[in-house]
Amino acid sequence: MKKQKASFTGLIAFGSYNPLRNNCVRDVKILAFINLATSFYTAVVVFCVLGYMAHNNMHTCIQGDMMKMVEVYPDLFPKLEDVQAAFTDDTWKELIADGFTSKYEKMKDVSAMCDYHKIITEAAEGTGLAFVVFTEAIIKFPFPPLWSFLFFLMLISLGLGSMFGTLEGVITSLNDSQLIQLKKPVLTAILCGSACFIGLIFATNAGQYWVSLFDHFAGSYGLMCVAFMEVIAVIYVYGYERFVRDIEFMTGEKVSQYWIFTWRFISPLIMFFLFITSVVSCFNKLPTYYTYDKETAKLRETEYPPWALWIALFMVILAISPLIIVFFIRKFKIIAAEPNIPASINRKSIIKSIIAGIKASERHPIDDIHAEIGAILQSDDRVFRLRNDDRDCEWPRTKASAVQSLCLIAPTVPHSLPSHE
Repeated sequence: MKKQKASFTGLIAFGSYNPLRNNCVRDVKILAFINLATSFYTAVVVFCVLGYMAHNNMHTCIQGDMMKMVEVYPDLFPKLEDVQAAFTDDTWKELIADGFTSKYEKMKDVSAMCDYHKIITEAAEGTGLAFVVFTEAIIKFPFPPLWSFLFFLMLISLGLGSMFGTLEGVITSLNDSQLIQLKKPVLTAILCGSACFIGLIFATNAGQYWVSLFDHFAGSYGLMCVAFMEVIAVIYVYGYERFVRDIEFMTGEKVSQYWIFTWRFISPLIMFFLFITSVVSCFNKLPTYYTYDKETAKLRETEYPPWALWIALFMVILAISPLIIVFFIRKFKIIAAEPNIPASINRKSIIKSIIAGIKASERHPIDDIHAEIGAILQSDDRVFRLRNDDRDCEWPRTKASAVQSLCLIAPTVPHSLPSHE
């Protein structure tokens, strides 16, 4: 899920609370390293447990075959202990590899043909990995209740942490855009209550199947589309040059051509390729999910029924619909709202913050002040243009009284914006 985390807007929402001159490049490197280390650590733990459980299941399967041999060859092996004394797990694997072509040919028809690859393939995934495989492994630990408590406490912490980030992305976006005129606590309560109500479907007898449906469609196709549109909006609508200038202003470091090339070409192409291949694979083969077979006590791959695919299509459309809705709201000004900058960082708040620093004792060169003010206020060239050659400022007449003093005085510009209103 980490690969789609940015498209949840949780990181973007948290980043909007940073100071203006925060070194976001450093933060990204730290965050990427933490994600990488966590992924490696998780992979080691998960595959160690899967390997351990596969080894145990292989041993159980071989023991079952040995019991069948007692039934097939009662004269040679009257008891199970006789078979266990004659064969080890390794020698039994050799018999399976040879297809029981020796004197035990009758075992061909009754043997389970135990195979590591088949056992690992049939291992549970998703929620089954946490609630089935890991639970069976924990039982074999010393003092299982302690490890069980710690394991499920970790799952609860991970779930709450993920939900905090996901909800913050939604709450901050709605609150800053002013599309919904509600106080933040009230908006949070409504969203949490709605999510709780919708989540009740996951607590039904078919809850596991609904989780698979949501995870397969709402958490993949929709998020890939959202992530792709985020890149297009920032790099090609807002403009990569402005984006690079903003980063250089915030960090004080020059952005390398590698990142510019990646933002402009590599990232959009990779996401577009992944989205197209996902859609093509969906049409080539009907999506499947795993159902529990009580007779074999195993998961069985099953195709989604047609009505479930219609629900999946509705979820994908619902996930990307805010992009279309907000576009029309902004384009045709259906709702009066700040068209370019969220309410939390609108120009009035920035201007107030800058004027508040005039009385500070620290002084900066006039060119630095003009450049700093220009970078802060320049959401587009029609709103604010700074000409360093004659140190003159141009702005719409409606902004003249609010901004003109900034071009006549060289105050200290604060290094942080006001917090979210």
